[in-house]
Amino acid sequence: MKTSKLIAVCIFSLLMGCAPKPAIRVDLDTYLQHTGQYSGKNIIITASIEDLQKRYELYKNRDVEVDGVILYYGGKSFWTWYILLDKNGKTVRCYAHQYKVEPGVDALHLVRWAQSEKGEITVQGKLGNDGIEIVYLKYKGDTVTPYYKPPDHYGPGINTFPLMR
Repeated sequence: MKTSKLIAVCIFSLLMGCAPKPAIRVDLDTYLQHTGQYSGKNIIITASIEDLQKRYELYKNRDVEVDGVILYYGGKSFWTWYILLDKNGKTVRCYAHQYKVEPGVDALHLVRWAQSEKGEITVQGKLGNDGIEIVYLKYKGDTVTPYYKPPDHYGPGINTFPLMR
């Protein structure tokens, strides 16, 4: 009996140790005031697009989360697929860091859904020189990443037409 309890405790401990740490969302001013308190933790700094532009150097290379309405999505005049977010006349580019003509189909559907409803979509990622490098897109409870894209074809002998074009 003692051996089975010990095994259960060991397995539980291993599983809990491997679990991802929950992200802590905090605004920039609070983060800067209490930087030591957040060391070693997964921090996402929530911001408005306007504040991101005003205090760019303070946000640069940090994980940020912004929301806005989609003005454009695609790859026109930029090296990869991106969305252009707008809020109160301020814009920010949010892009897939890998070279992509289109993102995964789930991300593309989420972006089209948000744009068709003119709803605010939330983007979480790292702020770099070209804008926000997307990690996640969130809209109405759905969260997706733009990095999964299915293969162009189902496979040999099975419906060999392209999935998306």
